[in-house]
Amino acid sequence: MDKRIILGLILTLAVALLLPFYFFNEASRMEAAGLAYQAESAARGVILYKDYCAECHGANGEGEIGPALNEKRFLSKAHDAVLFDIIRDGVPNSAMPSWGQARGGPLTDQQVLDLVAFLRGWEPTAPLGKTADATPDPKRGADIYFATCIACHGKDGKGTARVPVALNDQEKLARHDNAWFFEVISKGRLDKGMPTWGKVLSPKQINDIIAHLRTWQTTAAITPAAQPTPTTQPTPTVTLVVTTTTAAPVGAVTPTLVSAAASATPTLPPATATATARPVKLAQFFPASKPSASKGEPSYTSRCVTCHGPKGDGKGSKASLLDPRPTNFTDPSKMRGENLEKLFDAVTNGVPNSDMLDFKEKIDEAGRWDVIAYVWMTFVNQPDKVTAGRAVYEQNCRACHGDAGQGDGPDAQALPTKPTDLTNAERLAALSSTELYEFISKDGDPLHSFGQKLDEDARWNVVSFVWTFVFGK
Repeated sequence: MDKRIILGLILTLAVALLLPFYFFNEASRMEAAGLAYQAESAARGVILYKDYCAECHGANGEGEIGPALNEKRFLSKAHDAVLFDIIRDGVPNSAMPSWGQARGGPLTDQQVLDLVAFLRGWEPTAPLGKTADATPDPKRGADIYFATCIACHGKDGKGTARVPVALNDQEKLARHDNAWFFEVISKGRLDKGMPTWGKVLSPKQINDIIAHLRTWQTTAAITPAAQPTPTTQPTPTVTLVVTTTTAAPVGAVTPTLVSAAASATPTLPPATATATARPVKLAQFFPASKPSASKGEPSYTSRCVTCHGPKGDGKGSKASLLDPRPTNFTDPSKMRGENLEKLFDAVTNGVPNSDMLDFKEKIDEAGRWDVIAYVWMTFVNQPDKVTAGRAVYEQNCRACHGDAGQGDGPDAQALPTKPTDLTNAERLAALSSTELYEFISKDGDPLHSFGQKLDEDARWNVVSFVWTFVFGK
C-alpha cells in the first residue's frame, strides 16, 4: 500500500479521535469568552451609568426621581431587549429621554448594550424591592412633579398657556378625593390631552405626586430638591461701567475706551470710570482653573438635552411642551447680547416665569461653569467660527495681545497703554459678544481701525476666538 495513503489514514484517524475532545472543550471556552466580554461591557457601563443615569435612578440604582433599577422583581421581568429599547428610545410622556443616537441622543447602540450589561450585573444580588414606608411623600412627589408635570401644569400648578388647567385650585382640591386624582393621573384623560401616566409611574410615585398636590391646600408647595428656595443672602456686586453710543444698535452698549495717545491700543474700561453703571453679580465668579467644555458635555447631555436639544437649538424632545420655548443657543440674534454672568445666574438660580429649573443643588459650582463652557464654545461660538477667528487674531491681534491673550505681545512694550489682558475672565464675563464686537469695530487711530480693516464676519469670528482665552477644551 502506498505510504501516502497510509499516512492519510493515520491523520484522518487522529482527527476523528481528537474532534470529540475539541467539541467537549469548545462549549466551556465559548462560555468563558462570553463571560469575559460581558464583564468588559459591564465595566464600560459603570462609567456610562454614572454620567447619564445616576442622577435620576440613584448611584446604586435605588431610585430617586426615576424608578429603582436595582430590584430583583424589576430585573427578572425586564429582559435585555426591553432594557435596550427603553434606554435607546426613552419613555414617551415621561422624564425618561431617548439616549440612543438613532433618536437624537448621545449613545451608540454598543454603549446602550454596555449599560444593559451593567444593569444585568445587579440581578444576582439585587434586593426584592422596598416594601417599608408606603406613606406618600410630598417631598419626593415634588421632585416627580417637576420632572413630569411641570411642562403642562407649570411650576406652581396654576397651568400654562398651552394647558390652562390649574391643579393649585382650592375648590378643585377640596372637591376631589385622592382616589379621583389617582385615577386621572394613572389612566389619563385622552380626550383632553392628559397622557396615561400609569404606564410610566408606579402607584407609589403617583401617590407621592398627589401628596405634593395636597400641600397646596393649606401651605405653599413643597420645594423639590431640583428647585430649592432662593437664598435671601445679599449677593456681592461689582460695577462694570459702560456708555451708550449713537453708532451702536438700539439697546446696545459699548465699553468706554481709554487711550493715552493717538497711537495707543484701545483698552477695556477701568472699573472706576464714570458713566451709566450696570451691576454685575459676583456669583462665585470664575473658578481658579479654566472651565472645561469637554467636562461640561456629560452634564449637558444628561440634564439639558431634553429641552435644549443635542444641537443646542432648543429642539429637545420636551421642547414642544414648554412655554416659553427653551433658548436656542445657536441663534446669534439672541445669544450675542448675552453675557456669561447672566448665563451662570440662569443655570444656578433658574429663570423666573419659565420651566428653566435651578441646578444649584444638582451641579457644583465648577460643574456649572463647565456646562456653560460647553454651551458657549459649542453652540454660541461654533468651532468653525473659532478656527476662522484664530487666523484673524494671529494676523491682526497677536502682536499686541500676545499668543495667550495676556497683553504681552512683541509690540506691547512700545505702546503707551498696556493692551487688554483677554484672559481676565471676570471682566470679560460681564461683557456680551456684541460689546466685544463693538469694541473691536470702534475706529481708533489708522493702525487700529478694525471696523474698516476687517469685514463683519472676520470681526465676529475673532470675538468667537477670544472666548478661548476664558474657556478650556
